[in-house]
Amino acid sequence: MNSASRERADEYLAEQARLARLQSQNLIDQNAFELSHLRFRRFSDYARFALEVAAFLIVLLIVCGLGAMVWGAARDHDLVVDAFSVPTDVARSGITGAVLAGRVMDRFGRLQADTFSITESAGTYRTNAVEDARVEIPDTGISIGELNRYLRQWLGQETHVAGDLVHTPKGMALTIRLGHEPGTTIEGADFDALVGRAAEYLYSAALPLRYADYLAMRGRFPEAQAVIVPRASNGSARARGLAFISWAQLRYRQGNTYDQMNKALIATQLDPSNAAAWYELDGGAYNTEHREMAVRSEETVLSLIRSGKSADLDADNATALVITLSTDLATDKGDPQGAMAECQKPGATISGLDCGITYRIGYALDDHDIAEARRLLALLPVRNRNGSLNADHLDAGARIATAEENWLAEIELSRKAEEAYRSAPQPGVACSHPTLAGQGRCNGTQR
Repeated sequence: MNSASRERADEYLAEQARLARLQSQNLIDQNAFELSHLRFRRFSDYARFALEVAAFLIVLLIVCGLGAMVWGAARDHDLVVDAFSVPTDVARSGITGAVLAGRVMDRFGRLQADTFSITESAGTYRTNAVEDARVEIPDTGISIGELNRYLRQWLGQETHVAGDLVHTPKGMALTIRLGHEPGTTIEGADFDALVGRAAEYLYSAALPLRYADYLAMRGRFPEAQAVIVPRASNGSARARGLAFISWAQLRYRQGNTYDQMNKALIATQLDPSNAAAWYELDGGAYNTEHREMAVRSEETVLSLIRSGKSADLDADNATALVITLSTDLATDKGDPQGAMAECQKPGATISGLDCGITYRIGYALDDHDIAEARRLLALLPVRNRNGSLNADHLDAGARIATAEENWLAEIELSRKAEEAYRSAPQPGVACSHPTLAGQGRCNGTQR
């Protein structure tokens, strides 16, 4: 330093200071850039993670969708209605093959809706639509609808319905084929009657026991028995048990409640876990005044329902049956007050029957409360909406007259009640418990 220039040294220090400031600023700028880059990378990571999650969810949905399709296909027992074959001139008039198939299935659906049955639930059916929504699976050229149809054909137990219409000298002939069974030809000049007969044939072939119940409800007893008896003699114990339940309902509608009970008892022996069989036995036992058997039947049905073993009963009715049978059980055990309490619980409804005034009149009489019975009787309308006499009112009055030992009034009111029940639009229905006939309960099995 002694030989160095002071001026040169100051310049050098100034330069070093400037350089240090530049380096410092560069480091600050670089740090800011790196922080910005790191923030962007974090956003990018979040975005990539979100895309991966979305892709996973999409794959999961596809897998779940395919699983649901496979599950549904494996459990498929539908009737699949294919378009019928019709002559060209008929098609030109608007009755195409699809229209004819639709009309037959519409009539088939109405037949099912007009049937009360505890042996066979209403079958489901669908048209074999050719034009599905074309959401194609990549690289396959197969639409989702086609895949679903393939799975149902492969894994399910579909039953296809086909048919053809042709001209004949007598008019027209409609041939219906169910599955691989030989077709049945129906001939006639009345197109609407042809469709109706075709629907009945399809009903009898697809749901024979439900069809037997349909026949019995309309008083066609020999036809119903011809359907039931062969099925009660052959097949598995469960299948025979279902046939005996249907047979018991037939005997009930014929007015033979003792045979109703016997047939239902055989059904419970063939299939002890069938809640519908015990339910039928309850009706037969009550109608023949076998109270001990009725109590056992009611307790068994309730136990099966509460333990989740009542798949043979309509799921919509199972909840209501708990209340209804609890009411019946209290009655059969001689507890009219308990029956009244059960009867008034919300949801006590099954097949058009509710725990209403007519039931409560019966419980009041069981409790020897004639004044309460007469108070309730006053709440019942004397006439129906169509102006006809209310059979429930007449029957309840007859039972009150019996409790009062007014035999002349009981005979007169019973006669009028019987006439009113007979005039009700329920052909072939024999009701051994008239209190319920006016409520439509005689379409069923119980009480």
